[in-house]
Amino acid sequence: MEQSDNGALEDKGMQAYGRLATELNKALAEIRDALAAHSGLLPEGRLKALDALLLEFADRRIRVAFYGEVKAGKSTLINAVAGQELSPVAFGPLTSIPVRITWGKQDGWWVGEHRFDNISALHEVMKEVPKDVREVVVETSADLLQLGGQVDLIDTPGVGGQDRFDLISADTLKSLDTVVLVVRYPGLFTKFTRHIMNELQNDIGKLFVVWNLDTSCAELAADERERHAETLQEQVAGANELHLVDAREGLRAAQAGDQNRTRSSGLADFITALGAFASSEKREVAALREAAKRGNFWLSEALQALSRRRAGLEESLKTTRALLADVKRRSDAETETARSSFSAFQGEVAAAERERKSAAENFADRLRKEIRSARRSWIFSADQQELERSVRAAVDAYADDVEAACRDYVRTLQSSGERFGAEAPVTPRPRTVPLPEPLIAEDRIGLATRGRGQMIKRMLLFSWCLPGISELKGPKISEDLASQAGWAKEMADAAEKAVRSVLEKRLADIAGRSQKEIEEIKSRTLYEAEEAELEALRKHVPMVDEARARVIRITREARSLFG
Repeated sequence: MEQSDNGALEDKGMQAYGRLATELNKALAEIRDALAAHSGLLPEGRLKALDALLLEFADRRIRVAFYGEVKAGKSTLINAVAGQELSPVAFGPLTSIPVRITWGKQDGWWVGEHRFDNISALHEVMKEVPKDVREVVVETSADLLQLGGQVDLIDTPGVGGQDRFDLISADTLKSLDTVVLVVRYPGLFTKFTRHIMNELQNDIGKLFVVWNLDTSCAELAADERERHAETLQEQVAGANELHLVDAREGLRAAQAGDQNRTRSSGLADFITALGAFASSEKREVAALREAAKRGNFWLSEALQALSRRRAGLEESLKTTRALLADVKRRSDAETETARSSFSAFQGEVAAAERERKSAAENFADRLRKEIRSARRSWIFSADQQELERSVRAAVDAYADDVEAACRDYVRTLQSSGERFGAEAPVTPRPRTVPLPEPLIAEDRIGLATRGRGQMIKRMLLFSWCLPGISELKGPKISEDLASQAGWAKEMADAAEKAVRSVLEKRLADIAGRSQKEIEEIKSRTLYEAEEAELEALRKHVPMVDEARARVIRITREARSLFG
């Protein structure tokens, strides 16, 4: 970067510059998976170039790890630097894995894919650390060290506890920019402390040593504290720095916004020194403008490609949907025709039943009239033979008429079924003669035909003298009508069952043909794959467009930093 740019950068401040770099990194990182879903539409090697740029951003982030023995006060110090409680303090299971504090739009604690809105909820879920969780990620909107979100603070597991915690802590040393070694009285100069310091200096170019002035230091007089500090300073060789900080007091002061207490606790000087190292010239994101330019070009290029593909898919699927809709229309029309034919069959059966029932009732009414007429003639004439002949003739005519009407009913069911394409399994009703025996009570009729007042006797005693005829006129005809109705319903049900079976097969054939045609169209046009791709594009194109707008804004703001 040219000198004029460096001067402008110093004037504008690392905070604004870092913020733009952080936003650009997030914009590209958040859109990366969306672009990967459509990698075939992008120029060859574009995703690799984007991944390389994201890796470049990752390498430029400032990583500061807080290291030390168990209960040295690392979590308290890191919270003091942040100005709020972000990393769990004095909570055993949580200190068994690293806690990484990074920039985010709003505060949140992440354990794997689970997000918590407050640290209390984190405490509850992390009482037993899940085996597959490598770190707890804390997002904060606070601008750590005033570097525009370019800083990650890492709270490492305490060393000197379980061996596996020591291994985890050692792993976090990789790719760090600097380490803050936190020590506490009286373990300032132990063999173990010196070993830790030597190990860190071998791996880290810059080491900050912080003596946490916790309550264990209260017994020290001022001259003792000064003497211990001088001895500790001798242990910090080269460019490494020593700071005396009351971490707990510094956290309380930062939370209260008390600058005087923050300075007196030693926290302010430590933060200033740490920030000065992190914002030194070698920490500048020198390629921000070029990265934004490349990001803008890539996103514009991707937006055009994805938009063209979306438009092409919409047109292709419009044609395919029209073909599918046509198949459905034809299938629906065939289905409606079949159902209408079935409804017509039901209508014909209902009409035939009404006609049969009306005829049966007419036949019954006529039979009753003829019986009444024959009975009246007998009352006047006392001709027993004529009475019996007339009744039997009327009953035979009734039976003949009923038989003929039932045959017509059967023919109607059969013809209606045939028109639908079904063979109705119906049979004619056997001829029945509802004639009770005997019609005349021979042992009683003499009383009505001898002596005085014979006609009056016959008028009063006809039911007693003619029990069979009375039974015929009453329950026998009603029973026969009920028998006809039961038979007719049985035949109608059998016919409808046969026709419905044909209907169901016909509907199944229609549905099967339609489904087969639909599947052929979908297979030929790659319908389902195109639908899925279009759904993804409808989601991702606006995301790419929004990310591009963010990158354009970042580019404009980055340009303004250089005048």
